[in-house]
Amino acid sequence: MRKILAAFLAIMIFTESVSAQIDETIFKDPVVNTFYGRDDGANLIENLKFKDINGHWAKETIIQTGALNLVKGYGDYFEPNGTVSNQEALAFVVRALGMEKAAHDAAVTLRAQAPQNADLLTNWSIGYLEIARQIGLLTDQQFLEAISPDPALQDPAVSYVRTAPVTRENVADYIFRGLSTMNPAAFVNNNTVQGILKFNDFKDIAVDKAAAVEALASAKIMNGDTSSNFRPKGKITRAEMAQVLRNMDSIYFNSMGIVRLNGTVSGIKDVQLSQSGNYNLERNIYLRMMDGSVNIIKYQTQKNSSPQAINKDVPVFKDNDVNSLGYLRENDKIEFLLESATGRILYVKADEIPAYDTFFTGKLTALDFANANITLVADNNKTFIFYLSKGLLDTQNNINYIFIGQEKHDIKKLPMGSKFELTLRNNIVRELKFIGQDVLINEERGIVTENNHEFGYITYINNDGIERTMNYNSSDLKVEKQNHYDLEDEIGYYDEVFPDFRYDPRDSVISEIEPGDIVFIRPYKDDPETIESISAATNYIMKTGKVLKYVDNDDYYSMLVEYDDKQTTWFDLAKEIFVSQDGKNKSTEDINIGDYVKILVNQAIISPGYIMETAKEIVIEGDEHFISSIIKGQLAGINAIQNKIQIQNSQILTQNGWSNYNQLNQLSLLDKDIEFYHNSKRISADYALKYLKRADGDVYIAMQNNYTGEKVKKVTFRDGRDTLLAGDTVIATNEEGGFRILSVNEFITTDDGTIVVKEGRLITGSDIAANDFALTSINDGNNAAVVNITKIAENIKSMFVRARVNSVDEGKSFRVQSIAVLNEMDWSYSPIQRDYAIDYNTLFINKDGFVPLEKFMDFTGDSVVDKVFNVIVDGSKATHIIDSPYAKTGVRGIIYGIENNNLKIKDATYYDAKTGKWTPISNKDSTAVITIPLNSAIAKNNKVIYAKDLQVGNQIKVLTDNLPEKIGGGMNVTGYIVLVEK
Repeated sequence: MRKILAAFLAIMIFTESVSAQIDETIFKDPVVNTFYGRDDGANLIENLKFKDINGHWAKETIIQTGALNLVKGYGDYFEPNGTVSNQEALAFVVRALGMEKAAHDAAVTLRAQAPQNADLLTNWSIGYLEIARQIGLLTDQQFLEAISPDPALQDPAVSYVRTAPVTRENVADYIFRGLSTMNPAAFVNNNTVQGILKFNDFKDIAVDKAAAVEALASAKIMNGDTSSNFRPKGKITRAEMAQVLRNMDSIYFNSMGIVRLNGTVSGIKDVQLSQSGNYNLERNIYLRMMDGSVNIIKYQTQKNSSPQAINKDVPVFKDNDVNSLGYLRENDKIEFLLESATGRILYVKADEIPAYDTFFTGKLTALDFANANITLVADNNKTFIFYLSKGLLDTQNNINYIFIGQEKHDIKKLPMGSKFELTLRNNIVRELKFIGQDVLINEERGIVTENNHEFGYITYINNDGIERTMNYNSSDLKVEKQNHYDLEDEIGYYDEVFPDFRYDPRDSVISEIEPGDIVFIRPYKDDPETIESISAATNYIMKTGKVLKYVDNDDYYSMLVEYDDKQTTWFDLAKEIFVSQDGKNKSTEDINIGDYVKILVNQAIISPGYIMETAKEIVIEGDEHFISSIIKGQLAGINAIQNKIQIQNSQILTQNGWSNYNQLNQLSLLDKDIEFYHNSKRISADYALKYLKRADGDVYIAMQNNYTGEKVKKVTFRDGRDTLLAGDTVIATNEEGGFRILSVNEFITTDDGTIVVKEGRLITGSDIAANDFALTSINDGNNAAVVNITKIAENIKSMFVRARVNSVDEGKSFRVQSIAVLNEMDWSYSPIQRDYAIDYNTLFINKDGFVPLEKFMDFTGDSVVDKVFNVIVDGSKATHIIDSPYAKTGVRGIIYGIENNNLKIKDATYYDAKTGKWTPISNKDSTAVITIPLNSAIAKNNKVIYAKDLQVGNQIKVLTDNLPEKIGGGMNVTGYIVLVEK
């Protein structure tokens, strides 16, 4: 019986368990890579469970750097606030260079050099010091001083004492020289002296350490404190040292062959192997990567009596603690560090993100089988590309297929242009559904004469010339709007010019049907006087002209356009009107004064002589009307026959000043619309040739791109002396066309003859705006001859920006349509598009607090496109994106009490926007209470801080959206932006 039982126990029992499948396709998709845990993983996890780092700001940093063997603790303790000594700093750097084993070997060789009865750590330190000497971090003299048998008797001022606290500049020096030893090109681009100049105490940095501090500051490996000091002679804690080592990621990872990857745990399979006396578990953790591919992390554990039991694990930081791979669950979004040469995972950071499906509908335009992505165009004409789950693709007999629903379809036979619905999980397509095409319904035809959507009736003249009025219910009415040229196939030309000019019933509502539209009406069967559905066509023409004025009226824009015949027309533009340029989507905020535009106009002829015009779509022309260059010189002559102007001593305006000297330059004139000025007065070409040829002073010429080449657009003669100012930011303007820049205290004036160019367009001086970046040439006192406005210089940093989002490249960057920069209490508006970088450190915040950055996207119902956010920027990177109101007024005072999220201030004043002055809130009770919501931003010394960092006695300036109707003592104000002034 015992033999039978033993035989039974010896039988290998194989079981397979599958966890709850969150991503149903994950197990069907091909696996690209399999990654493994570490042989030392289990021991490393135990060693990283330090008892003194819970709640410490550097906990995750300590665990990551510990997992990479960059830092070590003392048994169960790390001592994060302990001071780092010289020998510890060198040990950290030597380990970072992957030379720990060499250091231990050196310690064995140099046992005799260690103090008598020295412990193991002291012995090891000698080995680290020896390696530091070998790679040049220590001189021979410093090494001899360092291994002194009694360092306590040494004077750190004259000797190198290994146990003395290391200075911050020495840490920078060790890291700089150590990384340069491992990778000579590590700091190849850091050859400037700009990084250290931001520190108030840069003069205290030792001369021989300056290059190291510069390199590490520029690479953002070592930063200053909150007071913008580097503290070169200051100490550094073990936690701070860990953070410095972590900041080396980009350089260290490249040198050590470590890559950072991201994915989502989308399924888990356990394979359990049982045998007498043994228990083996192999867990396959399926990852859906950002490109839709599938990788596996293999977690292996074995329990038996053998001392060589397999256990491949990895430190996993999740739920604010260090755990094993077995702690990962479906829907965990993870970032992991991979040793690319071995496929061994070194460290995992996990966040549990709730899993949910999103849906996207659009027209299919392309399918890239090789790269497993699909391209669709949404209803707003934006193009989106999504990665496909590999399980949706298949190849048989050299034919590529895709699954739509449960059926396979040859990708070459897909109905391009048809609508599909995509089911997305973590932005990866997991299912496709064919929707098809909409069907048009043609009914009784007529021309609309009136549409009263407030009272719910429409009047039209039918094909028999009879005027009819029918009722409708807006909530139940199906509305389609189709261009009538579609029916006769005559739309070709307009369709090429205006990319959004197309039939799209989903975008239509009854209020869009206008007098002059051709309509097809279908009444209810049981109520012939009430409309069930209506389809409209329109009467379009195209007009072209130059934008002279552009006014924001809050709910709409007004645009004054000058046509080629010099006639002008005002158009009122809905803010959602479709705008494009060079085939790319733009917005109404991208239209600038001076732009040449093509306008698709719906022209409704109500009666003879009565025409109603509505702008339906706008195309901003490309560079055909751009001012390509600005030239200065003296007039030599005008050749009317050849239509040319000769300029002596000509120079071209560049960002570096007037350059490219040419003794005689011959320029072609426009056939018409060329403008000649003498100072501020308009003159003729004959007057210029007769009175101004070779006169004293300069002539300034604006050259315009034209269909037939570059030609003269505007010529201005000036009598004074030319002075070119350095490019600078406009900080104020007035209604007379004057403006002031940072480097000039007085207002610079302009007149009709001033050549003002903004982003390649001729504008007037009154169109110059605050925050423009202007290169100005003045002539005759303080009057501008030329103002060339370019995009905001990248080196100009503004901490608080209010921006309207145009598009999002998820997790990487986003583009804004326009910005307003906070300047004191004013927001300086600029219609310039800008791109801001974002990464995993960027915080997305709304009224409920932190929001996963994955939700900052430009599709689905949660799209952030066209929404306005407060953005905190550092150069071209967004550090905080905050959904909060437009804060345009505020209060100022001194904090005398803090209770939770309420700040009590005294000596309170409020900002009077009409006068631009700060006024006491009360002569009797000058106190107020400031409530700090979750979607607030607090800054001090140009750095973001938190409410807990505020102190009694701080003087603060608080921006809010609205002040109470009754301003007085004890009033409560919600602070969306808080600036600590002192």
